[in-house]
Amino acid sequence: MKRLVLTLLVLTLTAITFGQGSIGGYGMGGGGGAGPGGEAMVSRKDKRASDANSEYPPVPWVSQTMIATAGVGCEWKISGKAGDLLVAEAESDVFDPSIKLVDEKGKTLAENDDRKEGVQTPLVLYRFTKDQNAKILVNSFRSNSGGKFNFRHYLFKTVTAEMGTAELVVPANLDAVRKGVVGSLLHFRAKKGQSYSLSNFQTLETERGWTRTSVAGIMFGPKGVHSSDFVELKNGTDWQNPVRTFKALEDGDFFFQLSHYQGGEKIRVSYNPMVLVVSAKVANTKVSLPAHSSALVSFGVLANDVVHTAISGPGGVSTAIEGPSVPDDFMGLATGVRDEGFWGIEDRFTWFVTRPSAPDKTRIFYGAGDATVILSNHSDQAASFTVTNSMDTPVLASGAPLNANLAIGDSKIYTYESTKNEMMRLRASAEAFRLKIEIIDYLGSVRNTLLDPERNKPGDDLFFPNQEKFIFRVSCLGNGGSGGYEVRHEPIPMIATKLDAKTELKLDGQNFGIYELDLTPQDVAVKLAYSGERPTMMLMSEDGRIIGRQLHQFDNYTLGVFKVEKAGKYRLWIRGGAASVQYKVSKFKPPTIDD
Repeated sequence: MKRLVLTLLVLTLTAITFGQGSIGGYGMGGGGGAGPGGEAMVSRKDKRASDANSEYPPVPWVSQTMIATAGVGCEWKISGKAGDLLVAEAESDVFDPSIKLVDEKGKTLAENDDRKEGVQTPLVLYRFTKDQNAKILVNSFRSNSGGKFNFRHYLFKTVTAEMGTAELVVPANLDAVRKGVVGSLLHFRAKKGQSYSLSNFQTLETERGWTRTSVAGIMFGPKGVHSSDFVELKNGTDWQNPVRTFKALEDGDFFFQLSHYQGGEKIRVSYNPMVLVVSAKVANTKVSLPAHSSALVSFGVLANDVVHTAISGPGGVSTAIEGPSVPDDFMGLATGVRDEGFWGIEDRFTWFVTRPSAPDKTRIFYGAGDATVILSNHSDQAASFTVTNSMDTPVLASGAPLNANLAIGDSKIYTYESTKNEMMRLRASAEAFRLKIEIIDYLGSVRNTLLDPERNKPGDDLFFPNQEKFIFRVSCLGNGGSGGYEVRHEPIPMIATKLDAKTELKLDGQNFGIYELDLTPQDVAVKLAYSGERPTMMLMSEDGRIIGRQLHQFDNYTLGVFKVEKAGKYRLWIRGGAASVQYKVSKFKPPTIDD
């Protein structure tokens, strides 16, 4: 997927387009914008040695360097016990190696030439079903060359988990103990296209009975290539979640590293196929789950859909959510959590909650396809749950004040779609708590942050250069207060003006002047005389394009020269700190030597 990730530089440029605490991003009140941050996404280069790449299983290799004769190759004898998993690979800089595992009668048990397309290092995984002797043969592909190569292999010990909940004993691997590495694996079977949950990992302590432990560990499948073997579903990437869920891409043997357990230790684990429940983005869906099992609730969405998902039911359940894949040319932010934990971004959606501990979540999807909710029942009893999807996020409407209440530390979100070249006057107030407003685009970039810690009346005049969709997030900062608030916005009126008319303007650091005038192609002079803080000026075309200018400063007098190349309506924008201003717009006449 050719997904493009915006860097901090691009985000900075984006912030200039839309105000960081002001109209147009040029500074004016509002408390200063909080720019987006978070983690950068890093693409990992493919490496041939499997212990250096998360695409392949980490292996405590037994390594040897040999020289293969063309057409003859090399061989190793190996003795496997029932349940042992052999992992072997060969690597050479002078020829393309292949690996074959054969039994004592010459029957091929497993073979491989290229572990995946573009990677010529072969990788073989084979689980012995009985005690037997075998040979590993390393040769060049088509046996027509030879040379120096590195051969690596290892024998893991495995214990098998059948469907359902079972009590198992972790197999001992003395060689791994001596090396201080993980040498024991949980083995289970999977079918292509089926999704499974792996959960309920518990250890037996004499005094306290069964105690839940982490499900953190590495998984790999029959090919030993992650992208070919399975897709890890959403909560499988969250180590805090007591369940791993995945969809098998191949039939065969799958393995999970028992990295937290010692040989001879008793464990309890649940392994179950997941039930697929088809829902809709506006629906109430009931799901019944047996003990220690999971279900995948799926519903179709479109890009920019804002869907609120609420889950109700008994305790002992964990949830995880995912969105559809994004288009190949998608440009979005890197994965990372923002602000106080009320919201953040994933690689497929932006999400919001009312508070960090809230079970409900609102998602804005980046692509079209199936969104999913994973429900995992960790209790010893069957349970029923309801998944409620809705698209009723309130809209921030122009002209009508919005009044609501917030508890301590809570937040609420509103949707808003700007028009092209729109100017908005936004004002808010709260009596009993610190009120914060963030304007966030659908990709999770903070375009503006408004905060007035002294008066609790955040607000500003805003400029939207493009038609775009936003979330207005209203938050009660957790400083002990709560209660009601009001948010209102209305269009900013433009005052008609004419050439050569002298006009007076009072600025106080919060307001500004927007003046509309008809212009023909010409050089236009804007003259500002002022007392107080120096104001700034900008001339914009009707479609929001900023006109190039030259500025000349003379004490308390500013001359701006703008080159207008197309006839039409233009907006003159004058803003700044506290000042008394007189201004006039006229046709620019270059001075001569006699002036």
